[in-house]
Order: sequence, then C-alpha cells, then structure tokens
Amino acid sequence: MAVLLVACAPSQVGEDDGSSGSASGQGAGSSASSEATSGDPSGSGGSGASGGSGSGAQAGDTGSGGAGNAGPCGGELCQTGQECVDEVCTFPCAGVTVPGDYATIQAAFDALEFVGATICVQPGTYFEDVDVTVAGEALVLRGASAELSRIEGRMTVAGNTAEAPGLLVEGLTITQGLQVSSAPVTSVRACRLRGTDEAALSVTSNGRVDVDGCDLGADGAALDVFTPGNSLPDWFTARVWNSYLQGGTHGANLYSSLYTTRIVLGGNTIRGGMRGIQTWGGGSVQLELVNNIVTETEVGIDLKSAAELSHESNALFGNVTNYAGAALPGPGYVLEDCLLDDGVTPPSLAAGSPCRNAGSADAASTHDFHGTPRGAAPDIGAIEAQP
Repeated sequence: MAVLLVACAPSQVGEDDGSSGSASGQGAGSSASSEATSGDPSGSGGSGASGGSGSGAQAGDTGSGGAGNAGPCGGELCQTGQECVDEVCTFPCAGVTVPGDYATIQAAFDALEFVGATICVQPGTYFEDVDVTVAGEALVLRGASAELSRIEGRMTVAGNTAEAPGLLVEGLTITQGLQVSSAPVTSVRACRLRGTDEAALSVTSNGRVDVDGCDLGADGAALDVFTPGNSLPDWFTARVWNSYLQGGTHGANLYSSLYTTRIVLGGNTIRGGMRGIQTWGGGSVQLELVNNIVTETEVGIDLKSAAELSHESNALFGNVTNYAGAALPGPGYVLEDCLLDDGVTPPSLAAGSPCRNAGSADAASTHDFHGTPRGAAPDIGAIEAQP
C-alpha cells in the first residue's frame, strides 16, 4: 500500500469549493455492547485505525450476527444478522420494546442509558428526536430493518468516558442525521442515514464512529468529520466500511483543527457532490483509502490539509477532476468506468466491470454491504458482484 505524506496550508472555512465544515453535529458515540465490539471488518489487524498508520484496525464483530447473510428474501439480500421472516429481512431482537415496554425511543433511553439495555424498535415510524448519553453501560438500539423501523428526526449521542462500553445502532432509518460527539465508539450497522440541514453522519468533538453496511445520503455531506483530532496514537475518529455515501456537497468531508484525525474508508461506493473525499483544516488527517469507488463528483479526492495517506486499489471515474490539492493516484487504481448497475441500491458491478476482482485483499473487509463474503480477489466498491 502506498503511503503519501503531504503538508499543505490549511484552507479557510467557507471556501468557494465547498470545503466549509459543519460544526453543528453534536452526538453519537460508541462501539458498543457485548453484542458488537468496535473494530474494522477487514481482519487485517494493522494499526491504521487502532494505532498510528497502516492498514485497518483490529478485527471485530460486525453486528448482531457476524459475517454472512441469510440469502435472498422476497427478492432482496438480507444484511448481516438478519433473518427472512415472511419474505421480509428483519433483525431478531431480545430486549425491551418500543412501543410496548416504553412509548417512545427517548423514554427508553431516559430510563436505561445509565444501566444498559437492548432496545428493540418495532416496525413503524417514530416522530421524535433522540438524545443519548453513553454513561458507561452497553447500549443497543436495534430496529427490525432500515426499511421497517424509521425515526423521523435527529439522533445525537454524547459521552466522554473513552473506556466505557458504547452504543450499537442497527437496522434503522434516521431521517435528520446521526450526530456523534461521544468518545466511546458508536457502531452503526445496516442503517439508512439521511440529512437535509445536517450531514447524514456527523462526528464532532471527541466523537468516534465505526460504520459497516450503511446507506448515507444528504444534501450536505454524507460523512462530516469536524474534530480537533487526538494526540493518542491508538485513537481513531471514523472507520467506514462497505457503505454507500451520496453527498450533495461531499461524500466524506474530513476536518482536523489541531492534532491527528485518523480515518479509514474501505470498500465503499462514494457518489456525487462537489468533493468525493476532502481533507482540510489546521491539524493532520491520517487517511486510509482502500477498495473505494469515487464517481460523479466535481473533484474525486482533494487533500488540502497536512495528511498521511495510505491508499491502494481505489476506482475514480466520471468525475470532472479526479485529484486536487496533494492527491495522487496510488497502486492498483482503476481509472475507467466500473459499469455500475443502478437496478439495486447500493449499485452493483455489471458483468465486464474492470472493478470486479480488482481490489486489494490485504486490507479488504471480509464481507460486503450485505454480508456476502469478499473472497481472495475482492471487488472494488460496496457490493461484491455475484457470478
């Protein structure tokens, strides 16, 4: 994997190219319970997320059910941990229920966030904002699926004890964004996050997130990181794997104001916006990019801040410009049309795609968006094509 060290003058907030970051995100943190520990799904065991540099982080569970999926169900593939019930993919859940034990999701957290619990959100639409404080006990918020359990509002997560168990959010749609400022890692699995005034997923202050198999879309940034960074060598801010990022302005907008902000983006499909991936600010961004598709943006990758970039086997095509700032192509890059099949979401790779079997196996995730095994020669992007 190529490592590029760059030092650039920090850009200013509010530049015309869309580099302004969001300081508004407030919540979310933690990787979670005994059911899902934080850690990237690559199993590469490197130090890029749990340490200084390199590829990936410690191997970890990816949700409630481990790797693999339940296969076709009602014409769709279930995601990791889901079961096919009456031709509908759903997450099994054992815990307190909303509605049932509690009338609202907020009422459940108010009662249980200091003692820990699994909160099972039944199918339905919940018109509420949800504020969570991670206070040292493991918490799980699990919906039936992103299609069936929907929060029409914003969710914020806060908490400052980094050693504490965190929060797992799984199988939900959140329409006004998930905002994370909690130091315990927030794990997000099989969710659909949307943002209008806010980013779909924003990480601020000492927030930390570990994302796998999610669909992120926003009028602004799909992923917005706006943090001071951290001087600890094993401190990561965001790891996003096997996900679909659609940004109105940015796929991933990555700001560090002071120390080092560590980001891993692996096996994602990033589509649309002024910038696919952008780093900026007065601090340093340590960025690992592997097996990502970046397409249909004004600029694919734009490195404005001081950055340490480890990168290989990414695909850039259909962008007005692929690189800006200090960004350069790396080993194994694909610079031709990957032939995305928009008949499914996230889009898969059509037959004959040059991105099939073109990914790096060294730092790849073990599975794709649905939990399908990646294999020895993984595809680039969020979906592993089927024969």
